[in-house]
Amino acid sequence: MQQSHLTLSKTELEKAAKETVLFHEIQAGDLEANTLLPLAKSGKGMVIRYDQNIIETKKIGDEVRFQMLEYGLNRSGEIVEIEKIDDDILRWHGRFQQGNPELNFFTITQSQKDQYTIMQIYTDKGNYTAEIKNGRGIVQGMDEGVEDHELHAHDH
Repeated sequence: MQQSHLTLSKTELEKAAKETVLFHEIQAGDLEANTLLPLAKSGKGMVIRYDQNIIETKKIGDEVRFQMLEYGLNRSGEIVEIEKIDDDILRWHGRFQQGNPELNFFTITQSQKDQYTIMQIYTDKGNYTAEIKNGRGIVQGMDEGVEDHELHAHDH
């Protein structure tokens, strides 16, 4: 059903379907083309390479891995829900196998057309956001990035 919009060869599709590691750390210099990512502005975080077809091939019950060695995290999670936001955008909801499921979960929201992905990763070791465009992106601790002005706006 959801894979109908993927234009991949059978070999590429099988490779993506077998792969469970969602992204791989790369050298920061490889991010130049994507400096437009809001998360990249702070200069913090872990730079990654990402194949958006890996998540696109996953169904409910499938396992995915988050290797965030810079943050001391290497976790497997299971897709528990796939939500269709519109004709282009899908959101995968998942739970990590380790820890309390209330605190250890993730969402991956992806536009195939724009090759743009946002991940939110919640664990008992910390919470992280990833922003990816055209196969390159950045993962950051949620407390590492931009200050949340919403919280401070109500102080007066």
